Amino acid sequence: MSPCRAGTREDVVGLLLVGSCARGAERPDSDVDVVLLTAGPAPYLTDAAEPDRRR
Repeated sequence: MSPCRAGTREDVVGLLLVGSCARGAERPDSDVDVVLLTAGPAPYLTDAAEPDRRR
């Protein structure tokens, strides 16, 4: 497995695994939920960063 690219960015403070995978309750059809902690939100707050909730 390759290292996480976020680890080389100075503005990334942490990366959290949340949801069913973090609880050990994932199923074969589960997605992976993560929270990216940054020193400042500006570069990450764009329309492209918004999840597609039309499922």
